[in-house]
Parts: sequence; structure tokens; C-alpha cells
Amino acid sequence: MPTEWVDAPVEMADARVQSAAAPKSAAPPRRWPFSFRDSVRLALIASLLIALLEYVRFWDYVQTGIGAAATRPNVADAFLPLGGLAALKTWLATGYFDTMHPVAIVVVVAIVLTAWLFRRAPCAWLCPIGMISEYLAKLGQKIFGKNVRVPKGLDRALLGLKYAGTFLFLFWLLGAPVGSLKAFMDTPFYAVADMKLFDVYAKFGVAIIAAVGAIMVVSIPVKSFWCRYLCPYGALQGIFGLLSPVVLAKNDSTCTSCGRCNKVCPNGVDIAHARGSVVSAECMGCTSCVSACPKNETLAFKFGGKNALDPLSFGLMFIVVFLAVVTFAVVTGHFGNGLSPQEYRAMLQMSSDVHLPM
Repeated sequence: MPTEWVDAPVEMADARVQSAAAPKSAAPPRRWPFSFRDSVRLALIASLLIALLEYVRFWDYVQTGIGAAATRPNVADAFLPLGGLAALKTWLATGYFDTMHPVAIVVVVAIVLTAWLFRRAPCAWLCPIGMISEYLAKLGQKIFGKNVRVPKGLDRALLGLKYAGTFLFLFWLLGAPVGSLKAFMDTPFYAVADMKLFDVYAKFGVAIIAAVGAIMVVSIPVKSFWCRYLCPYGALQGIFGLLSPVVLAKNDSTCTSCGRCNKVCPNGVDIAHARGSVVSAECMGCTSCVSACPKNETLAFKFGGKNALDPLSFGLMFIVVFLAVVTFAVVTGHFGNGLSPQEYRAMLQMSSDVHLPM
């Protein structure tokens, strides 16, 4: 991999061959404008846009039956996280694997596994919303000179609401009868849940765009407003991240208290004032703090508290594990529901009198 692909997440490779006091200008200029982490996210965004265009064609063909038949992109199931969690519980409890939206289960498993192993890394390395939020925060820094610091009391209250809501959902899901979940997954409505959800986006498009626009505006002065205070999927990953065998270790004796780690953290984690190790469900494993630290080995992600992982290795290991889960699902035939457009059309007609509660 060309070294010019790497900025903050892999800048440590340059730092190891320079003295800690060497000026930043000594680093060779980058020819590629994005970091390795951003390159991964841009590739995913491009793939999702292609899938979205194909899904629009599929949706139109199923609705009208006019034109050339389109293939439903399997990645559409990735946008059914609630269905994936419910199907995962049913699978673990009964052995029944949902064949209608199997990719939803695969994605949930891949995200939960890698969030546990790599401290909520799916947020930092895959989520396009997270990428947009980071760039909006950088825009805010240019406009206002710095991002708005949310008062500690309000910050804790908002975080508490996010995690409380996530815990309540998990409590409901764990307590829900497996038989009821299985019965719901056998309905025609669930079979076309992705299309029902797409209909909601189409029906409430203006309101959704307005809400997204409002969040984006707030995210300019307030760093990672959605990711830190609102995203329930991020909160779920954060819970597993707290149990991760990977620890963000800090050597207090070499720390200069420069505050660079806090400045580059996209999710507002107070790294500078941590002692010994950074314990936070908001740590996304982006490795930006490690790369920004001017003192070598002051900050390091360590597996089991011993073996340090440099930023590039950390990112590559996360990607390999995530893709390994997806590849295993594809090879074993658990990726794709196999329903034809005609079957989708029939399921839509059977569930025409059932709508999402909106």
C-alpha cells in the first residue's frame, strides 16, 4: 500500500523515523488527499450509492412490472438492524436462520464482533455518517476557530439518554417471546420490510431531509452531534467496546499534556486527562489520537494490555475480520434471500393493508 495514502491514521509510521521534536513540515507531502481510513469509507459510500441506484430500479420494477427486470442488492438488508437483531436472537434461541433477510443477521454479527474486538471500530472505519460528521466538525473549526464545548452536565445527560434508550430496547428484545418474533418473521410484511421502509423514506422524504439537515447544521459547531448523542447503533457498539480485549493504553510518564489527542478525537473522548488507560464507550478505535501524539508509544492500542497495534495494523485487522464474516456467509450460502421480483410483488400485495406505524 502506498505510504502517501496514509495521513493521521498512519502518520505514526513517519513519526517513528523522526525525532519527537521534529517539525511536522519534515514529513513528506501526501499526494493522495484522503487518509487510509477515509479511503475505506469512501469506497463503502461509492458501493452503497451503486447499490442504491440498483435498488431504486428493483423497487420500480416490483411496483410497476414495467421495464427490464432488476436485481435486488443484498446489501439492502443491512438497513434493517432491528430485524437483524430480532432474527439473531431467534437463530441463537431456536436454530432457525432467517432466509428472508439473512444479510441483516450477517451485518449485525460482523458489527458486534468487530465492535467487541476493535472498540466500536465499525463507527470509525465504515460509517458514512461518521465521516460526514467529522468533516462537518472540521468545517466548524475553520469557521469558529474551535468546536463548541458542550457543558459537562448536559453532555452526561445526553449520553445517559442515548444509552438508557439502547438499554431499554435491548431489555425489550431479550424479553420478547421467541415465538412471537418467529411468527412475525414468517409474515409477508416482514418479507418485504425493506420495501416498506423504502416507502416510508419516499413518503416522508421532505421531513427526513429537514431532520437530517438540522442535524448536519448542529454538527458544524458541535463535534459528532449525531454519533455522540443520538446514534443507538453506536451506543450498542459502545457497550460491546467496553468489553473489548483491546485497550487504549496511556503512558502517563511520557505524556506532555499537549492536548492533541483530545483535539483530533472525532467523538469527544477526554483522552488527555485519562490515567493509565482510556475507558470510554465513545472510543471508536479510529487511532487518530495515537497518530497525533508527538511522543512515541505514549498512546497505543494494545491487545490484552500487552501487544501494541500500530494504527495501520489496527485498521487492516478490523477490515480483515469484518470481511471474513461476510465472506464466510457468502461461501456458506447465507447471503441473499433468493426471492424473485415476482415473489416480492406477491408479498407486497398480501401485505398491502399492513403499514409501518408512522
